[in-house]
Amino acid sequence: MAGNEQIGTSAIETLRQTRRLPVRLKREIPWGQSIGCALFMGLLLTGVAIGFGSLVLRFPHDQNGVWLPWIVIGVFGFVGVCLIMSGIHQWFASRVRETLLEIDADQISLGSTVQACFRQEGPVTLNSLRANLRCVERRHTWKTRSNSDGDSERYKTTDEKELWTENILDEQPGSVPSEEFWEQSVSFHIPGDRPASIETDDLEIVWKIELWGQVHRWPDFMHPYVIQVT
Repeated sequence: MAGNEQIGTSAIETLRQTRRLPVRLKREIPWGQSIGCALFMGLLLTGVAIGFGSLVLRFPHDQNGVWLPWIVIGVFGFVGVCLIMSGIHQWFASRVRETLLEIDADQISLGSTVQACFRQEGPVTLNSLRANLRCVERRHTWKTRSNSDGDSERYKTTDEKELWTENILDEQPGSVPSEEFWEQSVSFHIPGDRPASIETDDLEIVWKIELWGQVHRWPDFMHPYVIQVT
């Protein structure tokens, strides 16, 4: 029995390591980091709302502005709960093994055609699997503010604008058994009249593939994969 389990484990690990194309892309933000950030910020904002609420109840306040503190508390609490729910949703969604996405080159030229292969490991039932190619511009504005020690610190605000979007995959994989893979190869074109990837202090041009999975009777998932376009 142990021997059969070892053979089965080796077989699925071999399938996971097997590549159809040379470059396997990584998720833009790892699942664990995304889930942890959402839960941490959610708990922090919820804690602030609870603490502020206890202070409002404890100390007397101006009756004319009685609703203002509760509005602030409500906003903090609402955003905190939403972030906690988002973290929980992502945790359940992460129980489905991450889709493997491979392409034929790590450096892609504007105007070129890219070969890609999507591979999804079971067990999972996917009502749909869609992928969009996106080009996004992020402009950062740097500002200065005083911190709690009275020193000045820099921070940035970001404006994001979509420069290009195109659907490159739209499938209905259905049921994928345990220790088996569903896969689909596609080709897509990088437009030549859009900017190449760039990252500076003030400007980012990001090309990425966003993969959306609609799971039957389970939280859906979205995986962003960044590609380098030159």
